[in-house]
Amino acid sequence: MATNYFELFNIPVSLHIDSALLKQRYYELSRQYHPDMHTLADTDAQAHVLQQSAEVNKGFKVLGNPELLLQYVLQQKGLLEDTEKFQLPSAFLMEMMELNESLVELEFDPEENEIVALQHQIVAMENALYSEVRSIIDTYDDSLISAVALEKLKIFYFKRKYFLRIKERFSTFAARN
Repeated sequence: MATNYFELFNIPVSLHIDSALLKQRYYELSRQYHPDMHTLADTDAQAHVLQQSAEVNKGFKVLGNPELLLQYVLQQKGLLEDTEKFQLPSAFLMEMMELNESLVELEFDPEENEIVALQHQIVAMENALYSEVRSIIDTYDDSLISAVALEKLKIFYFKRKYFLRIKERFSTFAARN
């Protein structure tokens, strides 16, 4: 059975994790499961401690990263598969295609004003996307969340993946110019 990181860290399921609490629990668990603290244990116990230490490290990474956290919560809810292909609305896909085309054009003819304008456009679009789910994320209550709200989060997750790729491509391009 896969480790539930919220249970492991004794933190309530949320999309906003208190970073100070997360660090505190991480340090406590790291000390508890650090292999050096169990050198006198038998081989099976040492293997278990090593496994737990790896889970603590992975859980800290997931719970401390907003993108990974959203993905993890959606997976815990059974709404997201590792290899899932999700069909986004065609209007959104067209917007992303236009952004990509703008990037291609700038790669061939980089003009400073157009680079800045595209960067502002990307930020504005990303902010608009986040505003669609901000209230759901800010008030997330695992016991009260509706199926409709979860579906909005799933759509947001897949749309944000597009933005992250575009931002990465833009950053690489902007760094060269």
